Amino acid sequence: MHLPILEKTLRSNNEYEEALKSIRSGMSTDSVVPDQLAPLFIYTLWSDLRKNVVLISPDVEQASKLFSQIKIWANDSDSIIIFPESESLTYERAKPELNITQQRIELLSNLATQNNSPHLIIASVSSLQQKTLDKNIFVKLMHNLELGSKVSMENQTKKLLDCGYNPSPIVNSPGSFSKRGGIIDLFSPQNRTPHRIEFYGNTIDSIRSFDPDTQISINSINNITVSPANETLLFSSRNKPKLEILNHLDFSNCKESIRSRFISEIIDIKNGLQFDEINFYSTILCDGYLLDYINPNSQIIFYRPTEIQEQADNLESHYSELRQVKLDRGEIPLNFPELNHSWSTVTQLITNNFQSNSISPWAKADTIKNNLTKHNPTIGFMNSTIDLPVLIKNHLTNEREVVALTSSPTRFAEILKEHTISSNIQNSLEFFNEQNQVSIIPTQEFTLNEGFFLPPQIVVLSDYEIFGSAKQIRTTRKMTSNNKELVDDLIPNTYVVHADHGVGKFIGVGQSDSDNTNNEYLIIEYAEGDKLYVPTEHIERVTQYLAPFATPPHLTRLGSQQWAKTKAKVTQATTILAVELLETYASREIAEGHEYQIDSKWQLELEDSFPFKETDDQIKSINDVKSDMESKRPMDRLICGDVGYGKTEIAVRAAFKAVMENKQVVVLVPTTVLAQQHYKTFSDRLSPYPVSVDIISRLRSSSEQKSILDKLRTGQIDICIGTHRVIQQDVNFKNLGLVVIDEEQRFGVAHKEKLKKFRSEVEVLTLTATPIPRTLNLALAGIRDMSIIESAPEYRTPIKTFVAEFNEQLIREAILREIDRKGQVFFVHNRVQSIDQIATNIKNIVPECSVMIAHGQMPPNELETAMLKFASGEVDVLICTTIIESGIDIPNANSIIINRADSFGLSQLYQLRGRVGRSNKRAYAYLLTPPRTITPISERRLKTILSANELGIGFKLAMKDLEIRGAGSILGTEQSGHMKSVGYDLYNRLLSDAVETLRSQNIKSNGDSAKTQQKSKLNNQANIKLQLPSNIPNSYIEHLQIRMNIYKRIETCTNIEQVETIKSEMRDRFGPVPIQLENLLYVKKLKIYCEKLSINSITQSENKITLFFTYDLQTAKIPIRNLLGENFYIGNKQITFSGSTVNTNLLNLIGKTLGQLLKLIHNIEIQIQ
Repeated sequence: MHLPILEKTLRSNNEYEEALKSIRSGMSTDSVVPDQLAPLFIYTLWSDLRKNVVLISPDVEQASKLFSQIKIWANDSDSIIIFPESESLTYERAKPELNITQQRIELLSNLATQNNSPHLIIASVSSLQQKTLDKNIFVKLMHNLELGSKVSMENQTKKLLDCGYNPSPIVNSPGSFSKRGGIIDLFSPQNRTPHRIEFYGNTIDSIRSFDPDTQISINSINNITVSPANETLLFSSRNKPKLEILNHLDFSNCKESIRSRFISEIIDIKNGLQFDEINFYSTILCDGYLLDYINPNSQIIFYRPTEIQEQADNLESHYSELRQVKLDRGEIPLNFPELNHSWSTVTQLITNNFQSNSISPWAKADTIKNNLTKHNPTIGFMNSTIDLPVLIKNHLTNEREVVALTSSPTRFAEILKEHTISSNIQNSLEFFNEQNQVSIIPTQEFTLNEGFFLPPQIVVLSDYEIFGSAKQIRTTRKMTSNNKELVDDLIPNTYVVHADHGVGKFIGVGQSDSDNTNNEYLIIEYAEGDKLYVPTEHIERVTQYLAPFATPPHLTRLGSQQWAKTKAKVTQATTILAVELLETYASREIAEGHEYQIDSKWQLELEDSFPFKETDDQIKSINDVKSDMESKRPMDRLICGDVGYGKTEIAVRAAFKAVMENKQVVVLVPTTVLAQQHYKTFSDRLSPYPVSVDIISRLRSSSEQKSILDKLRTGQIDICIGTHRVIQQDVNFKNLGLVVIDEEQRFGVAHKEKLKKFRSEVEVLTLTATPIPRTLNLALAGIRDMSIIESAPEYRTPIKTFVAEFNEQLIREAILREIDRKGQVFFVHNRVQSIDQIATNIKNIVPECSVMIAHGQMPPNELETAMLKFASGEVDVLICTTIIESGIDIPNANSIIINRADSFGLSQLYQLRGRVGRSNKRAYAYLLTPPRTITPISERRLKTILSANELGIGFKLAMKDLEIRGAGSILGTEQSGHMKSVGYDLYNRLLSDAVETLRSQNIKSNGDSAKTQQKSKLNNQANIKLQLPSNIPNSYIEHLQIRMNIYKRIETCTNIEQVETIKSEMRDRFGPVPIQLENLLYVKKLKIYCEKLSINSITQSENKITLFFTYDLQTAKIPIRNLLGENFYIGNKQITFSGSTVNTNLLNLIGKTLGQLLKLIHNIEIQIQ
């Protein structure tokens, strides 16, 4: 943001001038600057010094806050970087977080290249102490790739491996690379996009950036810089001192099993063999400092120096204690190096090489001269003892300039106008226009935490002073997988459904003995060991078998009527369901409800006071709800989105809109604890307005409940929140207008009948955190109104997950780690019989923590009390069963320990883990297993959840499972049974077909509707059998899942342009297209022509080609013969002609013939018109 007047005013301040002068003269100086003013002070200082500045903060929270607040004042071109700390347990065997590694490598790369632009680097004490890659090794491994330069692919591959890049079939995350034919894809951490290097022999022929989502090239460039991808590299082990350390580790305190593991890993390191836990050896392989990369001319600033020293002492004490525990248990060798650099060596490095100064928010001694806290007047707040407008008038009267940085400039201008205060909204501020006028600066891309006074005469206000809370910007990230190639994988040895033959097991791919073209086939095994070979051109007929039940399906018997009967039954059921849905939709269309007015001023003011910047999905959902309410048709909308995505705020705004027109609102929730949470949220948000909010539940006494019922009947309560108690027969409303239902699927049948009645009378808004499949949403588009919120707040970081044997020291370390940052812990033990014993153990392990138990067999009041105490922060550790699986949102609980994790299913682990990570704090999940060997299946499941992030297949499998459960919840139990019999994907196709058929035929609601024949899209494609190879060679695309995905994409093309797009993409991603793939793509074009001409098959017998039509050609024989010539035989339903012996010419001949037929039909249609 560009506000030169503030920087100019600060530069004219005597205290600032003295500080700048002292630093420039090489003197150490201590400045006292208020916290609110410190970011502007630091930024201006850095701008004036025009050199690298390292700003050291006590901890990561302070570093993040400084970073976000300094960025407010910066220009887009300014290089302001935070050096994050790697969040890991002491000597843990786990990979570092990918995004943290990327940020650290990006900064090291920028510093190593010694570019001329100065950097402002913000680092915590911990991040400075953490070891990093030696600068000399980093510089040695960095290299440039230039267009036209000579380099062999083999040498380049070796360089990438030395740099720590991981081979991957698809390059979509930093630190990965892929080699395919004459192409290398790589994603260097310091770059924003990956790059594609295409070779011609040993010459770089092309360098292109590409989109990691689509894998398609974006633009061509002349050169790129490739940096190391990791801080812990096998390459470092070639250093002689490091080899000496590895060779002389003292294992005298270690068990034989631990010693053997170390020796095996050390041998791998020496042999240059990568393994998953290489980062465990960072203590040996990394000995660099961040400060090694900093130019000696740079400036070091200690922010809050006293706190910095305290934090350093605490960290070293903590590390020393944990290291001793590891040594005593024999988990690391006696002389294993320290995890981090000591703070004394860091400060010594600073003293020897850099000039430093400090900034504190308060004065501690008379020797501190540069003090900007003097004469700092009160800024004040809205709704304080003296209202903000009064204070602003006082400031203006005293000839002070008032500047307001707000995300709601128009609303604030209206408030000022109501108090007869002049204002001016402007995007920049180089000088003040008029006296006695407030300058308002819109802040859409950032948020100022607090206002401040800038001596001598400028008062800066933020949303915190204006509205009582600063709006937190939540830049969005879509919760979609980057790895789109693997979304619907056909994985060997998993269940699949063939649309015509039923449920089988996918064995893999291979060739058929009866086919001499070397084409690929999907091999599916059915009951009694029968195998079906499915041509890849029919891959669209094969889908994964997914159902809302964990039990495996029964395999279909080939050649029987079993599948035909099952499919017919499900087809009829989906048609009946479609009719019911369309009938409901039609009745809602003709019903008349209350038509709400457009937003009032109070409505806009309420929305402006929301303390977060709304995500795009949230804004769309809010607009959908408002549009529904402002129409005559009663609203019945479902809002889908995870906890913390902003669903409750949508309900608050809808409720307020209803109350503003004298309507009552009921908010129905499944649990008392959740009711209490919603009550607090609604009460806090609506407190400035004359809105009565109350709660009715079992926690209320009989007299209190009676009083609430009387007030509802007389209209004294505007919004009532409660469990099923609010929809019982004795509850009556004076003027009910809106019902908000949270997690409707968790209510019983009797309750749902009452809800069904609501839907015909009032506005209904349903909220759910269960993922709803987008495909189902599309199938029901226009029938069930849905709004899906997929955008998560960017501040949410992936949950750090550990898998370990049950270990009391680990449990203690994990719990204390969370308690130390004032958080809370879930400890999941899913055995009620032994939960008391576990609770006793935990109390002994961490006697300094408060512990409570919660499980479903407790008396309801006791359970609610335990949950409420935990939610309010009175309890440190909650020992519980899976009752928390669909629990309330507790942002302060950011660690979860799951005992006997090997006994849980994948999706259950995913849901349990999802109980944490609801705030801006890093969340941790510890999956504990018994100290004995677990089953291979459990081991695979734990490894999957360990790697389950946005890029991992585990995430997709778990999400798919949850989505199917969500589909079952929406459609009901009976439909879930049908989904199990044919699989979710096929069921969804059948439902889509039924809805589309009924709509296209405009079926009226009657008893015969369900007998309507569905028009399935699965049977439209022509069957083309030609004696030529048409496949994707393994040598062209080696990875099976990618190859299967390309087959599927080709088969789902509906026009020629889509086929050409895939061909272009193949050339871009994999190099020159081989003849087999050329043939496959051309055959797909023929199928598209065939669909237009109603040709159901094309066959080849020796040199004869026959086109089979679905209709009689008798009436068109003469024009067809005139068009095609005498060499074509025209029968009743077929055309036969002689084909060439050259395969490519054969395809061209067929294509030309079909093209001529299409032109003939087009001409006939024109003549008819």
